[in-house]
Amino acid sequence: MAHKPRWKNGGIPKGWLLIIASVMIVAGYFWDKPKVSFNYGFNPKEVVENSPLKGRNFKADVKEISLPESGLKAYYLYEASNPIVSLSFLFLGAGSAADDENMSGAANFAASMLGEGTESIKSRELKEKMADLGIHINFSAGQDDISGTLVAPKANFEKAAEILRDILAAPRFDKEDVERIRSQLLAALKKQSENPSVVLALAKREMLYPGHPYARNPLGTEKTLQKMTTDELNNLIKKRLAKSNLIIGIAGDVSETEAENIISGVFNGLAPKAELPFVREAKPDFNGVRRHLKRPLKQTVASFSGKGASRQDKDFYPLYIANYIFGGAGLNSRLSQAVREKEGLVYSIYSYLSLDGKSPMVNIGFSSTGKNYSKVLELLSQESEKMQKGVSPEELVDAKDYLISSYNLRFADIDGISQMLVYMQKDNLGLDFLQKRNSYVAEVKIDDVNAAAVKYFNLKRMSGIDIGE
Repeated sequence: MAHKPRWKNGGIPKGWLLIIASVMIVAGYFWDKPKVSFNYGFNPKEVVENSPLKGRNFKADVKEISLPESGLKAYYLYEASNPIVSLSFLFLGAGSAADDENMSGAANFAASMLGEGTESIKSRELKEKMADLGIHINFSAGQDDISGTLVAPKANFEKAAEILRDILAAPRFDKEDVERIRSQLLAALKKQSENPSVVLALAKREMLYPGHPYARNPLGTEKTLQKMTTDELNNLIKKRLAKSNLIIGIAGDVSETEAENIISGVFNGLAPKAELPFVREAKPDFNGVRRHLKRPLKQTVASFSGKGASRQDKDFYPLYIANYIFGGAGLNSRLSQAVREKEGLVYSIYSYLSLDGKSPMVNIGFSSTGKNYSKVLELLSQESEKMQKGVSPEELVDAKDYLISSYNLRFADIDGISQMLVYMQKDNLGLDFLQKRNSYVAEVKIDDVNAAAVKYFNLKRMSGIDIGE
């Protein structure tokens, strides 16, 4: 069965998908890639128990492909359960934080233009061709990086790779396409102001990162979007998308030799070295400050953030487990049990980890009526204090069982695997990570989890912001 382009599924025009995605992009910058644990009001255990992916093992080992002549390398995994191939890639340091203040939003604008045609084929014709061949190509600009994914049936992957090569080598910037994307981004910018959660996320960025590029709206401003030129967007792509900052993952029904040819064919034409501005380390202000944005809303939306741990930090897996117990386990979490199940004060209350390259964080969020807000905050404080006393052996066993058995659910699609291969390289996790990851979780001791709970879940050391009456 052909792998249909996602922008075409459900008949939703790509322009509207761009607006929807852009409205949510701000909140998305605070989430982990791949997601660490971020669950709303549902029972994740039921999902795991009923999934055919539970207990799945990868039959092949991840291999590193190295092409010395071109300076390219990639992680590769042979996975032939479906005749589909996925190529994921990431350009380190090319994201919105690299935008000059007078060009804020440029990375997102440029990434939105990729796929709008090549030197030899116009936008509409290109999209029709990809739809006919079952090809999906996507680009996105994150806070730190610009990333992309190509997914196509094996039978058409050679043609798909040629299209991606042409997009990267000679992207098309027809005036009507540029103005269409510009108008969509301006519409998305306007819609941000109508979404309380996005307004909150933007204000949170400003509060945590004063004077740092992370504080800016990744979509830019109306002024910067209006004045951005085709030449500036084209130059951004040429300067930031290069071999020197490229990470590649390829997975699916493709041989190692075929993978080598694909990688060389797609990326060999890139410039050898990227031209990237220096972005200093972010030092968020986790000082216990509380800020309120007064708006006439039926629900008050709240967000708290504190210091987190990077993937290479010894605290990461203990924190990962502590987060699951505290607020990452959906209906089974301590927060949900105390605030939703027992008191019925919220629809959802949760915690999650975000792993932005220059600022890993622990985050807590909920929404409630104005009448219930003070009570929810009181219960949240109580649960934070209880975490300081540690978790029980039973909670630890239950968390480990879920986090180990659920891990394969993120690989339901082949692009989930190729994207993981990218992040395995970015985070220096090693070729054997897919085989060893569950042992990392299993080996965590209760004393380490309790130490992480004390260190990272003290609400008094977290900065908070809410929006509502």
